[in-house]
Amino acid sequence: MLRLLLPLALLLGACGSDKGYKIECTVEGLGDRGLEMLRTDGSTLGRHPLHPGKDGKVVIEGEAPRPVFLELFPMDGGEPLASLVVRDGDRIKLYVDPARGLGSLKVSGNNQAMNEYAAWIAGADSLLRAATPEQANRLITDFVDTHRGSEGAAMAVATLYRTRGHELQADSVFNLISTEARGPWATAIFGSALGRLTADIDRSPRGFSFPVGVTPDVSYSTNLQRYALLLFSDRPKSAAALRLLKALHKEFKESEVRLIEIGMETDSAVWRANLGADTALWKQAWAPGGPSAMQIRTFTIPEAPFVILADSTGRVVYRGTDIAEADSLVRAGLGAGSRTDADQEEEKKDEDKAKTPSPEAAPKPAAPSPDNSKAMQLKRADEDKAIKTK
Repeated sequence: MLRLLLPLALLLGACGSDKGYKIECTVEGLGDRGLEMLRTDGSTLGRHPLHPGKDGKVVIEGEAPRPVFLELFPMDGGEPLASLVVRDGDRIKLYVDPARGLGSLKVSGNNQAMNEYAAWIAGADSLLRAATPEQANRLITDFVDTHRGSEGAAMAVATLYRTRGHELQADSVFNLISTEARGPWATAIFGSALGRLTADIDRSPRGFSFPVGVTPDVSYSTNLQRYALLLFSDRPKSAAALRLLKALHKEFKESEVRLIEIGMETDSAVWRANLGADTALWKQAWAPGGPSAMQIRTFTIPEAPFVILADSTGRVVYRGTDIAEADSLVRAGLGAGSRTDADQEEEKKDEDKAKTPSPEAAPKPAAPSPDNSKAMQLKRADEDKAIKTK
């Protein structure tokens, strides 16, 4: 049996952590085939290869302060073998036979919602496969109706509901589930969003060109740079994000790191207002239509701000909301040292200094006008004296 410790970059934790979760998996009849695990917490999506032993066993350990969705696939392709929602403290045992599909799924442990979901899907799998979309959705709705406070119900709707042609019904069923049970992970994958995100992990970003930009020729294509960092935003950038972007622009040539900031505002006036006094050091663009623009839709952006980092072949290295993580991956890939706290503090001091006006720039007091000069005051005093004498 092999033990898998997923990397910290995926927000998964230290081996043997008492605070984390632990899943003991047994995949019957897997042979030499590997597994792949997909993971999302609602804001980021990643996947990791698993290599069970010859007995088909592997232990997955990680940390999840908030619920995360996990899905296991055969590495050589095929339908999902199992789905789970886990959090810190969960201790789960999972068994599945790929030859029999979800009908063979068995889950036991201290996560009652997952135990109930596994028991339901094992019994309903053959019915769901043979059912029409309407029949399948009825089965799912019946399960949801009796498990409204369960993450298993949210998982059933998010991954199994046949939404095409039944969008309004799907939304109604999804909203039967309590807010706590349908967390960010469920909202992110509801309506087949997970399938689109999965496809985007390996799919190279398509080349694009934007007709409206602060700088001319706001376009992207592969092979022109070692890394391309695409920032999708619909609001003014945070001070921290601005510092990171400025540092990347200052330290690396455009042939090494190409920065492109893409506004997702629905109105170009709002986009320009959000840019504010930003100096266009890197490429900044807006696509007519904002989130509805074809160039934006091809990237399947789940929220904003959002970052995509691609290498020179177009392979996506990172998709998520953490620009600092993308910055670290760029620096590691280019063999550059990571930015220290001292570097960031120095940059902040420079920014504060730039905001403080120099003594030379301070406005000088206006020269006294002729009416207020000392000579004019004396002259008026003499005139007043002469008038009184008369």
